[in-house]
Amino acid sequence: MIYTIPKGISGFIINARREVNSYQVNEMCRLFSYMCVLKAQTSSGVIKLSETYRSELKGIFECSYNTVDSILNKLDQLGFIEWNDYNYSIRCKSWDYICKELGADYYGTEELKFDSIKQLHYAWYILEIKENQAKQLNRLFKQLNSHPEIYAGIKAELAKIADTTIEEIELLSQFEFVSVLYAAQLQSFRSGSPEFDLLNFFRADLNRCAYTLFKSWNMKGARSVAYVKRKLASLKLAIVSKGPAVESAVLRIREFNKKYADGYNRETNKKIWFQCDSIQPLF
Repeated sequence: MIYTIPKGISGFIINARREVNSYQVNEMCRLFSYMCVLKAQTSSGVIKLSETYRSELKGIFECSYNTVDSILNKLDQLGFIEWNDYNYSIRCKSWDYICKELGADYYGTEELKFDSIKQLHYAWYILEIKENQAKQLNRLFKQLNSHPEIYAGIKAELAKIADTTIEEIELLSQFEFVSVLYAAQLQSFRSGSPEFDLLNFFRADLNRCAYTLFKSWNMKGARSVAYVKRKLASLKLAIVSKGPAVESAVLRIREFNKKYADGYNRETNKKIWFQCDSIQPLF
């Protein structure tokens, strides 16, 4: 089914976690998902809650009749919908109104297709990742443009590595440029080339480590992040791959810049740079 999803609110939804009986839960993810389902059922925003429609919601929500009523009551309490007891119907509020009431950002909507309500529940994590990566890209290129000499040097080095021209490098999209730069950063660390400092003047890896993710997602610890990664992979929302441990050809010195190296191989006495796990969205 195709759903209309509000843009810019995923970070707010992911952070809306609360503790219930010593467990952290994120009810907002589910409530926004249910709201997307309701909006997909009507073009006018008004839905008549007949027994037939309640039965359909029971199947879509994958829950009981009592849970359907509980969900609708919760949406009503939050101001997402408005009950009409006279003809037993509800009116869905606009995304603009909902976001303003919650104090969340709103940048319009987009249409996305999901096969089940479970996919929709966890899609908010992917949307947050994509929005965060877009912010990182904007920040990276803002820094590059503020350092034109370094930017020109990086483009020249990438052209040399790829055996192409600077003009071809400039034709790359922002995401393609960062991907090429990140691969060059790993290769320069692996080979211990003198161009390492130039290529690594800016961080090109858009992935975040487990510690950063659980802080960004307002979780208790990295185990919660690992659980979400498994769910994203099992629901076919993303390809999750383990970050490599890149070993340098250069022998470890007593002191080294920890911005670029996290440890060393005790057997070979060479520096190792541990990379973040990769979460590649599939939509």
